[in-house]
Amino acid sequence: MHQFVDKTLDSHALSVQFRAEQKIGRRRFAGIVQDLLMDYWLVNRWDELNSQGLNDFYAHFLPDLNAHSYLGNEKYQRLVLSLDRERWLVNLGTLKGLERALNSIIQSWRHGEQLLPFYHALPELIEASEALFDQVYPEMIFAVENCPSHV
Repeated sequence: MHQFVDKTLDSHALSVQFRAEQKIGRRRFAGIVQDLLMDYWLVNRWDELNSQGLNDFYAHFLPDLNAHSYLGNEKYQRLVLSLDRERWLVNLGTLKGLERALNSIIQSWRHGEQLLPFYHALPELIEASEALFDQVYPEMIFAVENCPSHV
């Protein structure tokens, strides 16, 4: 489902436009930052958009994710473990949390330095991405609800 959401978001016309408008850094890497920005707004709007609180979501979602993490590769399994232990999704709702997440990618990825211009522009990017989230999120929910694999 996560791949479906990523592909749907990445191919959305407004998403493509948002990435194309980025004049900082290399646009081919803007999608990485855009994903983090969408997480920022999702966390900040969680209570408006969901009847279940974020902590309750963790309590119901993580056991299932952990039970099936063996289906992913080792990197995915480490990601699930860190999500469970550190509950870092909540932190993506703050500038500091976004900086930490992006810095982690910068430090661990061979092309990480390409993300530095985005790192330095995070406050402006957060502001610019709010309208994108507001427009795209309802369509993403509709797409997920109508996805053949949605249970």
